[in-house]
Amino acid sequence: MVKQVTSALCVAMLSAGVLLSAGCGGSSQPASSSSSASSSSASSSSAQKQEAPKKQESLQEQGLKDQSVSQDYRNALKKGITYANMMHMSKQGVYNQLTSQADQFPPEAAKWAVEHMSDIDWNKNALEKAKTYQKDMAMSRGQVQEQLASEVEGFTPEEVKYAIEHLPQ
Repeated sequence: MVKQVTSALCVAMLSAGVLLSAGCGGSSQPASSSSSASSSSASSSSAQKQEAPKKQESLQEQGLKDQSVSQDYRNALKKGITYANMMHMSKQGVYNQLTSQADQFPPEAAKWAVEHMSDIDWNKNALEKAKTYQKDMAMSRGQVQEQLASEVEGFTPEEVKYAIEHLPQ
């Protein structure tokens, strides 16, 4: 069963990985210089407008582009993001899956990947997982709390507390 789920996820992750890489690209063009003062002023103000909306890249975005690490590391990050976003896994759950027999990433690559998953809201993942257990598996709040904190799910005590406090009554 795990291998079947993993195989289905591989297809989804491949699609997500392509989308992730496509969203990480971009190029900037230097502003052209001109000898006339008015043209230079217009170019300067145009360049300022282009630079203003620039935001600092997150650690996750930087990791996806980082050429100083092996492709295994970047692939582990891509897969980890997919697991977190699609299956609402915890950090520990992502690490365990990446190093499992199914994915077989080296522990160092999995650790690096999880450390670079800065755009993931782990509290939200715990809550979404809790909702699934409550609704789809008809678990009580106590069972949900126990499951989230288990080795299988691996959510932190803070994430479990957040999820239980925000779980619908």
